[in-house]
Parts: sequence; C-alpha cells; structure tokens
Amino acid sequence: MPWVKLLSVNILRACKKEFECNGSTLKEIIEELEEKLPGVKNELLYMGELSQVYSFVLESSEESVNKNIKNLSTRIEKNGRITIFPIITGG
Repeated sequence: MPWVKLLSVNILRACKKEFECNGSTLKEIIEELEEKLPGVKNELLYMGELSQVYSFVLESSEESVNKNIKNLSTRIEKNGRITIFPIITGG
C-alpha cells in the first residue's frame, strides 16, 4: 500500500502526518485522504488539478529516485511513498 506524508500546517490541523492508502493513482489517493481528513482535497487541488501551492513528490522503492508528480493520473506503486509539502517562495 502506498504511504503519503503530509508536511503542511494547513492540511494537518494537529493530526498525524503519515497515512497508508489503497489507491493506485494520485487521484484515488487524494480521494481516500479526503475521507480521513475532510477538506484536504480542496487544499490540494485547484479547479480539479494539482494545486501549484504544493509539491507532490514520489519516492519509488524500485528506482530509488524521487520524481515530481505533475498530474492526478500518475500511477503509484503499492510500495510507493508520496510526500506533499508547500512550495516556499521568497526573495
């Protein structure tokens, strides 16, 4: 089962940071997270697409490489780990 790690004060609302999910795509995983954390879907998506405010990174257990996830249809392997964190900008 894929694991999702959330690194955002807005999303967490004083709850746990890591969740085991059953989905095989990022879309399915976000739907499952919504059941566990109502409102998280609205935080992570903008107009039905991934929000530009967050970075979605997939750590592949088979390739040992981190990849930025760009769309909801991205397949997530059963041992994959996703980290979601806010993009920090400044100057």
